[in-house]
Amino acid sequence: MVHLPGYYILEKLIDEKFYTLYKAYSIERNKMVCLKRINGRDKDTQIAESIHDYYMSNDLAYDCILQPLKLENHGDHVYVVTELYYGQTIKT
Repeated sequence: MVHLPGYYILEKLIDEKFYTLYKAYSIERNKMVCLKRINGRDKDTQIAESIHDYYMSNDLAYDCILQPLKLENHGDHVYVVTELYYGQTIKT
């Protein structure tokens, strides 16, 4: 399992080719969060994609979009920390 200082990683939620999502507890924020890690690319591309993901979500400040809380850089990976939300897709 992944180790990220300041977080207790509790569960791997999704492990896809291009990203992995983890359920974690943030010690700093005293709440559950989601960590998104970009996979399968060189570190510079991971950093660029994570920064893009963070700022695109941050600029879309709507109630219906999960807000990014922080960017974390640890080892060979960058993590986007977001609110944790359990939901389902809207299908007709």
